[in-house]
Amino acid sequence: PRSWKYIFNKYDIKTAMDIGSGCGHAAKFFSDQGVETTAIEGLKDNVENAIYPTELHDLTTGAYTKAVDFTNCIEVVEHIEEKFIDNLMTTLCQGKYVLITHAVPKQKGWHHVNCQPSEYWIEHFKKRGYSLLEEDSKIIRQLADEDGGKHIARNGMLFVKN
Repeated sequence: PRSWKYIFNKYDIKTAMDIGSGCGHAAKFFSDQGVETTAIEGLKDNVENAIYPTELHDLTTGAYTKAVDFTNCIEVVEHIEEKFIDNLMTTLCQGKYVLITHAVPKQKGWHHVNCQPSEYWIEHFKKRGYSLLEEDSKIIRQLADEDGGKHIARNGMLFVKN
């Protein structure tokens, strides 16, 4: 929670999209902080059981477009095949600020089809006109570590549209 609060406060976030929202826990947290939040999820069961209103959207069928201040995508990108990377990146880049985590090569997990090093994602964002906020990313990872947020603590990266 403190990682997200840090981003919301520092960058005056008013609108957000949670991509791969699961059952909506992060989206609900964002909304509870006063951030107007859109949640999208590709698995029907998750949408039906979500604690926050969530839209069913499969990134294999196209990008989801809705301009927001911030997009959040935690432990999702490794589940999207390379051939759908344009849909994923277009969706992620709806926010001026983007927070992602990713699985690394050979990381075990269900349906891990695109495990890549951080540099891969940094390059994809660079091609879209984004820069990695290195100091903020370090702070966010530290805050997540203190909160027990293992995925963000491991390799959370915050990008900004140039």
